[in-house]
Amino acid sequence: MKKILIITNKEKVIRYKLEEDIATINSREFYIDNNIKLLDDEVYIPKEILETHYPLEIKYFEDTKAVLMEEPSNYLQGQIILEGGNIRTEPHKKISYFA
Repeated sequence: MKKILIITNKEKVIRYKLEEDIATINSREFYIDNNIKLLDDEVYIPKEILETHYPLEIKYFEDTKAVLMEEPSNYLQGQIILEGGNIRTEPHKKISYFA
């Protein structure tokens, strides 16, 4: 019996056959480059498939072998422009602060 991973939303039903390079969206076939694997009764889904269907940022850390999956943040990505600068961590009556 073939095993299938099914992803659904309001507009479509996507079926991925495990270990195969063909999937379907609303019964229309399409090819995938990196198929879903089944090893020792564990399903391994390529990150490209997850990122295609879900708003995720997936990061892999080689040194710890950790995987981080999170929703994209709306926070500004910044950089350190001054080492050893003063950062306000308490309110002041004249100046706002951010922590």
